[in-house]
Amino acid sequence: MSDLACGMFAETAEACSQADGSRLAVLRGMDRELDDAQAALLAALFDGRAAPRVDPQVVIQLAVVGRFVERLGDHAVNAAERVAYAAGAVAGRDEAAR
Repeated sequence: MSDLACGMFAETAEACSQADGSRLAVLRGMDRELDDAQAALLAALFDGRAAPRVDPQVVIQLAVVGRFVERLGDHAVNAAERVAYAAGAVAGRDEAAR
């Protein structure tokens, strides 16, 4: 998950440096992949058969860390949305609602 989130930030940084709004679609796909990875992590953590001897506090902490990593991906997408808007590749949220 961390490699994917770091890759998303690298992709966003490249979009910013090139003012390239076309990278947004790629980042949205990466974000879906990261969301799926976080869901799989939660399923594995809270499946009692996966690690029956793990301290519940450790399981909860790992779940929280997974959520934080997933949020990093969300922030990368939000930044790419702003780049795409600034580059004229997409309409702003207010314009899209009309």
